[in-house]
Amino acid sequence: MLACPVILECRDFVVALRDRIEAADVVWIGYSLHHLPATAKLVLMREIRTVVGNHGLFLVCEPASPDDEDRSGWLLRYERLNKPLWTALTPEEWGALMVHVRAADFPETNSRWHLLGHEAGFAEVREMFVAPDDLHRMYCFRA
Repeated sequence: MLACPVILECRDFVVALRDRIEAADVVWIGYSLHHLPATAKLVLMREIRTVVGNHGLFLVCEPASPDDEDRSGWLLRYERLNKPLWTALTPEEWGALMVHVRAADFPETNSRWHLLGHEAGFAEVREMFVAPDDLHRMYCFRA
């Protein structure tokens, strides 16, 4: 529980941020931004930079790769690490998940997340968390 007023919006994040005219102290996007290609990520991050102004934060938790791994390497590692763990899924459900991941997941490398943040106008980009399997990371972008 926060001791301050909170307004949470649940909307398509691209549309919500494009339409937003009022400032926000914090913009949080979790497990959605990776569906955009890098150029669209940058456009949206520039819009977010405007929304958070000079004192707000932009936080993301997204699929990410080490700097020496490309998208195909990340996809192979994702499948190799997760398939044995996701035992509640039927083979058909696992197959449907992987169709989605292969078609719609575009993780960025750690360096690329930092570059996108700086190109979007954030002075500070901080890696806050790296998942033990190194498939996901959390970043904080500050003006």
